[in-house]
Parts: sequence; C-alpha cells; structure tokens
Amino acid sequence: MVNRVTLTPVNVALHVHRQILALQSRETYFKRVPNLDSFAEVSVYTFRRGLGQITSALEQELSKNKNITILRSAEVKDVEFNDSKNQVSVTQMPAGTTSNYDYVVSTLGPRTLKQFLTSGAQASGSTLDPKVANACEHSDCSVNVMVINLYYNNPDLLPPSLRGFGYLIPRSVPLEQNPERALGVLFSSETSGRSDAAASPADGSYFESIDSDPGSPLDPDPPHGESGPVLQDTAPGTKLTVMMGGHWWSEWAPSDLPTEQQAIEMAQTLLRRHLNIKESPAVAKARLNRNCIPQYPVGYAQDMATIHEAIMSTFHGRLKLAGPWWRGAPGMSDCVLSARESAWAIRDKEDEYTGVQGYRHEAWARTHVPTKTTSTERME
Repeated sequence: MVNRVTLTPVNVALHVHRQILALQSRETYFKRVPNLDSFAEVSVYTFRRGLGQITSALEQELSKNKNITILRSAEVKDVEFNDSKNQVSVTQMPAGTTSNYDYVVSTLGPRTLKQFLTSGAQASGSTLDPKVANACEHSDCSVNVMVINLYYNNPDLLPPSLRGFGYLIPRSVPLEQNPERALGVLFSSETSGRSDAAASPADGSYFESIDSDPGSPLDPDPPHGESGPVLQDTAPGTKLTVMMGGHWWSEWAPSDLPTEQQAIEMAQTLLRRHLNIKESPAVAKARLNRNCIPQYPVGYAQDMATIHEAIMSTFHGRLKLAGPWWRGAPGMSDCVLSARESAWAIRDKEDEYTGVQGYRHEAWARTHVPTKTTSTERME
C-alpha cells in the first residue's frame, strides 16, 4: 500500500520559503529540513498543480528581485572563458550577443559540454584533448520513453487488492509476456487524486511551528476558503500511467518507434492482459520523451573524472554542472541536491567545485580510448 501526504497550498508556500532561507548556509539548511519522523510512513507526496508549482513559485519570488533577469527561449550558441575578465562568456542566438558572468551553471548533457570545451580550447589556441572528447561521447547515453496517461470515469476500476503505487516490469520478464516493451504501470489516482486512497494528512503542526515568519504564500493562484488537503483531481475516476521503451528501444531507429496513437492502443492491450481492464478510457494521451533518461555506462566514473579535470583547466572552476547527467542519478531529489550544492559553491566562491569533483581516476579502471575498437585495459 502506498502512503501519501498531500500538502495544502499554505504548506507548499512554507516549504518553499524554508528552502529559500536554507540557502543562506548549510548549517541553516540542515536545521530546517523536515522532521523525518513525521514522514516515516510516507513514500509519495504530491502538489496540487504538480511539480511545476515549485518552479512557478520560485519564478514568482525571484522576479521580485531587480538584480535577477530571467531569459526565456534564449538559445545558447557557445560558452567560453574570458581570461582578461576571469569570467565566463555566453553567446546567445539568434542575435549573437555575448554576456559575461562570474559563474555559469549548465544542466545540459555531455554532447553540448563537448562543444563548450572544444570552443574553450580553440580560444586558447589549442585543441580538445581526445581523452576529454571521448569521455563526453562515451557518457552521452540516454533512452526514449513513451508515457501514456489514461483516465477512466470508473473510480473503482482497480480492485482493493491492487491499491498502491503501481508496478515495474523487470528485464527478466520475457518479451512474449511483454510484447509492448513496457517499463511499468503507475496507479496515478492513488497518489494524486483519490479522496479515499491510502493517505495521511500533512503534518500541519510541524510546518506551522518551524517558521515563525512564514511570509506570503508563493502559490501563484492559491485557492481561498478551502480546508483540509487539496487534491490534484476534482473529478472522481481512475488515472493510470503506462511507460514504454527505455532500454528496450536503445537500438531502434526513430522510424521504428510507435506513434502516439499506437502507444495508446498498446497500453490498453497491456492493461487488459495484466489487470483485466476492458473499459475504454474517457481520456487518453501519449507523449514520446526523447533522450529523457540518461544512462550511465561502464566507465562512467572515469569519464566524470576526466571531464572534471577538463572543466578546471578550461573554465578554472567558473563553470558548474548540475542535473541528471552528472551525478549518476536521474531522480528529481538528486537534481535538487546538485543544484543546491552548486548555489552554495558559487556563493562561497568554491572554484574547485564543478559538480563532478568527487570522481577520481583509479589505476585499475578500464579506460576508453578514442578508437573504433572496444575499450582497452590500461594501467594509469
């Protein structure tokens, strides 16, 4: 059984407010993290408008500061180090304008980083080390995932015995039992919408006591006059999410991937076979997310160590890396952690911090050489 906690808009505001205050210091943060005892039985928590509510709240709060400029749809052409100013120069498209910054945080993948490092090497009159280029290319692995969302009018579509988060389909399941090449099924209404789902209310007393000055709500559109948990869904029914592809599609050409309509039909077939669901969904939507989940190949740690050294040599610690590509874990919690640590490093001017500074070369490790042959054992 899944245990869910739903945060009211006020509690969302308090939590985000705490996170902003926590950036003042590591000590402050660790004193203000939620009491883990109050979340001991919780495995999932939701926001009324989804995770985008956090981004919207932060955008609204940051926009109040006159010294912050948010550029939208601003394509970055190049990133180089400006030796004369000891800053990072960022060239934007389509105008080709260049701006200088004390620090830059990149959440882009290895392929784009290789471009930045190549430009940096050329600017200094040299070429990119083949080991660095190979490390970027070798670690640039990701998979496509098709996500199908299905909504049924019947709120009792799932029997009580199947209540919970959902299930994943391991690689050990043979293809004849998983011809759709599905990754798993989530019982979405169990964690975001059912008023009778296994849930526990937010620990209001804790949220109220930890902040003597809660500040103004950060919810862009907070509801008024509502009491109790505010759920994401306002209509009864059952939401299911089917995920397909991933490692199953690693070697597939783009033309081999199913269309969105085909994916919806495949998802219904899977649910009929696995859960005996024969009803047709009232709403069905599918979206192909290309290269959405990074994969970490053998030798990843060595690649990161090489990339760290290249960033230090080219950008002198002024370029930081964050996001799912660089910490060996694609989850949101890991991304938040790397972003927060990057912010601390910039504030404290810790130029030795790159986001991948924790990786070190090992003498026994397998080194990938830039040849057409497979990797070779080499002692360093």
